[in-house]
Amino acid sequence: MATFASQFSHNVSIGSSVEQMCKGQDHAHHGSFVDDETGDVGQWAAITDGHGSNTCINYLRKIPQSEWNKAMGNPSPGETLFKMVNQFSNVWSRESSGATFCLVKIYRDRVVCINIGDSQAAVYKNGELAFLTETHDTFNEKDIARLKKENPSIDFYASQTIEITGDGKMYSVPSRYVMHNSNITLALTQALGHCGITGCAPDTTTIPYGPEDTVRVIIGSDGFWDMVVQKDSAEVLSFADKQSDELLKLVVDRWLQPWEMCRDREVGTFETGSFRREECDDVGVVKIDIVPCFESV
Repeated sequence: MATFASQFSHNVSIGSSVEQMCKGQDHAHHGSFVDDETGDVGQWAAITDGHGSNTCINYLRKIPQSEWNKAMGNPSPGETLFKMVNQFSNVWSRESSGATFCLVKIYRDRVVCINIGDSQAAVYKNGELAFLTETHDTFNEKDIARLKKENPSIDFYASQTIEITGDGKMYSVPSRYVMHNSNITLALTQALGHCGITGCAPDTTTIPYGPEDTVRVIIGSDGFWDMVVQKDSAEVLSFADKQSDELLKLVVDRWLQPWEMCRDREVGTFETGSFRREECDDVGVVKIDIVPCFESV
């Protein structure tokens, strides 16, 4: 865990934990930045979750820390990283290789969440959930509309995803994949990589805080959030006081536990099953604590 003594009113601690379950494509990043426009100094943390071949995620892992910090100081860091990947990652035109990018920038009076893909960030302020980023997938009608406008030739085909409940049940629910072209078919509507075929339209949200506010942030890959009952507000709220290693253990244990699985919700027939480790998604999580200097983290 990295702890930064603030020159202002808060101390910032950033911890990260990653468990490579199947493909080994999750990665956590953090550092500091100087805002190119205002000169403000801050910290940042992000999760990248690779998919397809390893070319894109391996490039992201090898970016020097100084280049990361410089890119995060840009007023449009998502677009900056998108361009860097397209220019330098050596993903070729027919290669399906990309990554999500979920970033949180920490200023002295605000946090800024920037998201590309289906990794997510949850922001808690004084013990309440203040914000949860949206996912860029085929459930996001706004991003689907953007895609259709930019590329009218895109098509879709039906698929399935999972949804869990707090009583140990797992349901197969309808989903869709996007056929961006004959070579690139993704569950995502936008991502880094893929030679820029998805386009780049990050969601950016600012959450202000004052000198006496306590802010906690969790950034997780979809392998993390798929094992969270997001409809259970009490569960989501309980995560605010946990550290990254505790959150990682909770989610990995859930991936590997026995489940009552239902392939058709309308029929309602269940059978007991479980995942082998190599069938589980990778899990990456970052925990940020932004605490007034007069309190302990």
